[in-house]
Amino acid sequence: MAEKRKKNESIKRAYKKFLFAQNYILRGMNVAEALVAAGYSPKNTATAWEFLKDPTVIRYMQALLQEQQEKLGEIYRADKENIINELVKIAFADPRRIVRVKDGKLQVMDSDEITNIEAAAIAEVSETKRGLRIKFHSKVDALDKLAKILGLYVEKHEHTGKDGEPLNIILSQLNQEVFGGGNSSDA
Repeated sequence: MAEKRKKNESIKRAYKKFLFAQNYILRGMNVAEALVAAGYSPKNTATAWEFLKDPTVIRYMQALLQEQQEKLGEIYRADKENIINELVKIAFADPRRIVRVKDGKLQVMDSDEITNIEAAAIAEVSETKRGLRIKFHSKVDALDKLAKILGLYVEKHEHTGKDGEPLNIILSQLNQEVFGGGNSSDA
């Protein structure tokens, strides 16, 4: 009977630690608030910081953070394919689908008429004294980044010494560092 009670207390304590981690990580409560929300007395708030050092609580918090990152990853996938897709939207968006000149007057499409492709190309919308201001992401920058990702060109970097002189490499030092051969007095 005492063993069963001990096991129940252990489960209850583990659950409270999990609730503490959940309130602290997911609900953004401070340490003392999370402790009280987990079922501990407000009198125990002085020891609340010790919970952050508890290995069980740390594991719970890590698991909760990982779960949140996975959920965010599903919502906002930042893999190579999505990055390329967003850059393609910017690089090939047609501004005429957003802003038009009709009878010499500038017209802006209603936001519900703009597709996700055109919306991705917009960097900023603001209202100024002279009217609406729409700023687009740079098509050139998007094309440049796409070209790099797709390997259409390779950047070359030239390494030179002081004042553009060729790099001088002391082979005896290099030999010693790379191959461990001899001591510096052998050179």
